[in-house]
Formats: sequence, structure tokens, C-alpha cells
Amino acid sequence: MNWKDKRINAINRQIKRKAKYGNRPAIVENYIDEHYYIINSSATNKEEYKAESEHINNDYKNACLE
Repeated sequence: MNWKDKRINAINRQIKRKAKYGNRPAIVENYIDEHYYIINSSATNKEEYKAESEHINNDYKNACLE
């Protein structure tokens, strides 16, 4: 099991736990972007993914400010 599988399983566990107390579609919506980035990531480990996602988030924030 690689880091992608572990992270997706963790996301699924969080959704399952939080859905007991709230609106499941709203909770799932919080993780949609992260799931997409994980699946399409070229990172080989979690640390590389974090650096890659931070770069993507900074690009997005800078584009919104222009």
C-alpha cells in the first residue's frame, strides 16, 4: 500500500466518522479537491505531495489576487 492509498483511506475514515454527526455531502465536498490532487500527483511520498500541493495553493491564491 503506497502513500496515496493510505491517504485516501484516511479521508474515507474521516468522512465516515464525521457523517454520523452532520451532512455527508457537505463533508465530502471538503475532500473532493484533495482527492483529485492525490490521484493526479506525481509525488513519490507524502512529503513531496505536501510541497507540491503547497505550490498549487500558492499559485491559486496569487492568481486570485491579480
